[in-house]
Amino acid sequence: MKQLSILALGAVAVLTACNSRPANQFDLKGTIDGADGQTIYLVYTRNDSVKTDSTVIADGTFAFTGIAEVPVSATFYMGDVMNWESKTRAGIYLEPSEMTVTGLTAEDFSGAKISGSRTQDEVYEYEALIR
Repeated sequence: MKQLSILALGAVAVLTACNSRPANQFDLKGTIDGADGQTIYLVYTRNDSVKTDSTVIADGTFAFTGIAEVPVSATFYMGDVMNWESKTRAGIYLEPSEMTVTGLTAEDFSGAKISGSRTQDEVYEYEALIR
């Protein structure tokens, strides 16, 4: 019985190690209305280089995973990256955590609400103070 307990404890330890995410990993998941089949992009810097990631929106959802040792400013967008007046562009602070984006539509990202980023929460508090 003692050997079985030790074996079970070892199996739990291995499974836990396999399911943990690296301490510097970010996971950004989001929902968006009316954009299935379109591509959404995420641009951020890491180690003095620009990283661009993309994914196709399916069933109104998208997800990005990457590495961010510290909070970094990023942009996610659809369409032409050079169109600075585009309404399908929003800024975000990425950090090592699980973050969620809501409030997006295929035509407008101005209602974007990001949760799960302490830095982004501080930005929201600062913006509220300014108003």
